[in-house]
Amino acid sequence: KELIDKVKGAPYLLELAQTAPSSIDLASYSSILKECWAKRAALEEVKKFSASLSKAQDISDFLEGFSKKFVSISKDITSNTTQSFAEVSALEGSSGYLAELAFRREYFKKHKKPFVDGVSSGYVDLDNTIGGFGNSNLIIIASRPGMGKTALALNFAQRIGSNHPIGIVSLEMSAIQLYERMLSMEAEVPGDAIREGRSTDKEWERIERAEPNISRMSIYIQEGSYFLKELVAKARNLKEEKS
Repeated sequence: KELIDKVKGAPYLLELAQTAPSSIDLASYSSILKECWAKRAALEEVKKFSASLSKAQDISDFLEGFSKKFVSISKDITSNTTQSFAEVSALEGSSGYLAELAFRREYFKKHKKPFVDGVSSGYVDLDNTIGGFGNSNLIIIASRPGMGKTALALNFAQRIGSNHPIGIVSLEMSAIQLYERMLSMEAEVPGDAIREGRSTDKEWERIERAEPNISRMSIYIQEGSYFLKELVAKARNLKEEKS
């Protein structure tokens, strides 16, 4: 109790616990701290530059030294992701990467389909072409408006969502709109018939069968318009919270 009183009491400790940053956002906070440090370091170098510019004997050497200091600051805030081929070869443990390739070869012989290093798209022909949605891959679906980009993305989600969790950051459509589109695809009932309540008896039976399947899918939707950093934070939070 004496220790609690020394730190302003239990109410203050409770307030600290409620306002303390979550570990989920640790990477974002670390990035902010690095950026603030870099700004301070750069400002200090600019001050030194202004103070010593008039005393410089050789302007070329002076500018080169100044540039090196900025490069050093840049290196300190940039994560090092350099890997040699030798390191890549050893990524799969003592047996080496060759053993991983041998496993993929045996998988193809046994199952008569390509090994997918990540998540299958749900479409065999597409998996044969791109190898599924591989780990660390950035896959962009692009076309003119109204060509079916969202429908295709939801088709992927429909085929993947039963076995893998999926996060969707929606900039235009609400969660209920995406849910209705997914239900429309699963029940094979036109979306406007679902929205307007004019489905036939047979269509309603398909809707009743399909809706529980949709509700059990591990699909999580974030609504709103975000800047790039906010998108990254939203995706990171989804991964931490929903695995």
